[in-house]
Amino acid sequence: MKSNLKKIVIIVMLGMIFAISFISNYNFIDYQNKNEITVEIRDETNTNNLKISGYWPTCPRIHIKNDNWSAIDLDWIQNSTGTYDEPHIIENVTINAGGIGCGILIENSVDYFIIKNSSISNVGHSEAAIKLVNVRNGRLLNNTFSDTSYGIYLNKSVNNIICDNIVNNLGHGIHLIESNDTIISNNNVNYNSYGGIRVESCNNITITENSLLNDGSTRGNIRVEYSHSNIITKNQISYINVDAMILHHCDNNEISENIINRVGWNFGIRIDFGDNNLIIRNNINDTRDGINLSYCTNSTILENNSTNGKKNGIYMSGGSNKAISNILRDCGGEHYSTGGIQVRHDENTILNNTILNSNNGSGIYVSGDYNFISQNDIVTSKYGIYLDYSENNDMYQNLINHSSENGVFMEESDNNTLQANDIINNGMNGVAIDNLSDWNLVYNNKFLENGLNAIDNGSNNRWDNGLIGNYWDNYGNIDEDYDGIGEVPYNISGTAGSKDNFPLGYFAPLIVINLPFENQEFRELAPAFHISVDETYLVSTWYTLNDGVTPTYLTGLFGYIDQDIWNNITNGPVKITFYAKDIFDNERSEEVNIIKNVTVPEPCEVIKLLQVEITENSFSTKHFNFTFFVVNELEQEIDSAKIQMWWNGINVSNDVQNLGDGLYFVSLEPITVESGEDPILLSMNISVAGYEDKHFETYLAVDPETLKKEVGQGGAESPFLILIIAIISTVGVIGAIIITGGILRKRKLTKEIF
Repeated sequence: MKSNLKKIVIIVMLGMIFAISFISNYNFIDYQNKNEITVEIRDETNTNNLKISGYWPTCPRIHIKNDNWSAIDLDWIQNSTGTYDEPHIIENVTINAGGIGCGILIENSVDYFIIKNSSISNVGHSEAAIKLVNVRNGRLLNNTFSDTSYGIYLNKSVNNIICDNIVNNLGHGIHLIESNDTIISNNNVNYNSYGGIRVESCNNITITENSLLNDGSTRGNIRVEYSHSNIITKNQISYINVDAMILHHCDNNEISENIINRVGWNFGIRIDFGDNNLIIRNNINDTRDGINLSYCTNSTILENNSTNGKKNGIYMSGGSNKAISNILRDCGGEHYSTGGIQVRHDENTILNNTILNSNNGSGIYVSGDYNFISQNDIVTSKYGIYLDYSENNDMYQNLINHSSENGVFMEESDNNTLQANDIINNGMNGVAIDNLSDWNLVYNNKFLENGLNAIDNGSNNRWDNGLIGNYWDNYGNIDEDYDGIGEVPYNISGTAGSKDNFPLGYFAPLIVINLPFENQEFRELAPAFHISVDETYLVSTWYTLNDGVTPTYLTGLFGYIDQDIWNNITNGPVKITFYAKDIFDNERSEEVNIIKNVTVPEPCEVIKLLQVEITENSFSTKHFNFTFFVVNELEQEIDSAKIQMWWNGINVSNDVQNLGDGLYFVSLEPITVESGEDPILLSMNISVAGYEDKHFETYLAVDPETLKKEVGQGGAESPFLILIIAIISTVGVIGAIIITGGILRKRKLTKEIF
């Protein structure tokens, strides 16, 4: 019997163990299935009852595919219609992916959805916190990621928005492949090992207002490859040891208003093999090259600021590119080919740039043909313009100033033209041509204060065009027939034995407008002007307003614009153009733009004034008495005055009596002054409605011995004192009182009242 019972117990226990094992195994499989989430979303009736982040325990991974949103039943997914107005929402979710797969994976979806305010960590190797594959219409907003290979990864997904996310301390920040029409905006993408934002084979991408700090990728902080018609604007990239921005095989992109700072021995903006790109109004500091175009064509670099480029402010290789109106400061290394702008290859335009302090290199270095270099200001460099093995370049109307060696240097360069440049104060030579440079043309330039104006060691170089030559500040002859050309040729130093056969005697007058200032505003009165004119043989000067045809001739170089003409000018911008002409009919003009703004003034408030007059005073050992009038400027008595009075700093306002008819009386406690001591101050403020407040002060110096003597002789009360009265408004000159006090200390006792 006992043996049968034992068998029954054993069979029951084995059955329980089998049941428990089956249930546990079922739960484990079910948990795995829920983690993989091919079964999805909850009833739409609960879409407005989302739990906040942190309510749930760590949620499993989320997987949406083939738009099966309506099939999912999870409390942390808000299922809706999936339209623009009613998108699906995943919000306030904390996901730990357990080191397996992605945190959130969405595939083959066209429904509108939002993922926001979620935190995702611990994804699988080479996986992403959020991954979209063949997905449209998603918005990824304000999410944070940690311990992942990729923060956000999009593949073949279009029309998505990635905004306000924190993508820090990961492997890759944000990565797009074949995902067009995407906006990446206002994200923090910092300290990522393999780069911040990477875009591959994508078009119409906008990357704007992102912060990228100290990412360590060798591939660039923002890297765009084989992508076209994108906009990269207003991003801040700083403190990194890699290239800030790289575009590779990219066309028709706009890169604008980015701030790039401290990228070490790396590039600020680099474009390789790209055409028709626009780089405009970026601020770049402390780089290798601020902007680098390598093998690019038809691109424009416009209005950028580049400082502290260790090699170049701008580097261009390729043809038909333009560098226009950039400011390049403190750029250049220890070699002549580095500096403000380096150009290699042909048919590029370098126009209206300001290049400052390329101390160890060249302001502009050119190794190429048919380049146009015009209207650049090149100040303080080793070489202003350096032509190296270059032909048929045109250098026109540049200012080349304070180069430590040569203003313009031509090395193995032929058939170049140097025309209408100002070449001033260069240390060794204004222009130097080496022995392998031939057939260059130099004319109509102005040479001033150079160590040596020019040296020519080449052959067949010309220093005039057959009609005019150059202006030389050390030309020793004169223009006897006053045709603007000297009669004796100017000899050029060097082995070539070259001459300028038509040295210019005089240039058109140089005008500098000292007054008025640009955009200065004026009202009814006509503006004052002050101009300077550099011309020995000046004949006439005049001005016009708003391009008027009628000139107003000047009798001097300073004065006022004609008031009658000014009165006829309407409110708004006004252009003043000053002209000057010399005896050779050389004429030059300069203009300044100002603003006329005449407004109808408000009616002025009439200010009524008060006056104070002391009529009687008496002094004794027992009292100091004062009687005084308060009247207006018409000497009408004021009965309604409010008087505050201080005697030696003590408020005695309550002792002042109103006697009527503008008459007031006060009796003060006597305070006498020994000889050499400061007088005593009596001050009052007088206020009357409708009048400006009046401040009144008087300094009293009464000698006690004299006062006693007068009293002892039977004199009743004698005013042996100095009484200095200063009647001052609330904006009066207090300094007068201080001076009066100094005088009082030095004067002897008198009986006069001032």
